[in-house]
Amino acid sequence: KVKAERNNILLEIQNKLSREANEKSIGTVQEILIDGVNPKIASGLTGRTRTNRIVLINGEGSLVGKFIRVKFKDATCSTLRGTAL
Repeated sequence: KVKAERNNILLEIQNKLSREANEKSIGTVQEILIDGVNPKIASGLTGRTRTNRIVLINGEGSLVGKFIRVKFKDATCSTLRGTAL
């Protein structure tokens, strides 16, 4: 029980720190590599920043494997969401 409680505390702290780090990217423009189609979102693509953060955008599957510029609009602890420019 104590182990699980301590683990939950650490996870909460890590999620907060990750979210804060990702939120600093909101409003910035970065080049990302589109690495695949996101099956959970119609017209959704996934990509990676140069620092390996996961990015979700809307776009055509033909962009897979290409570098594109994205403006970040939203962030969670694990992903950034943006718009292709």
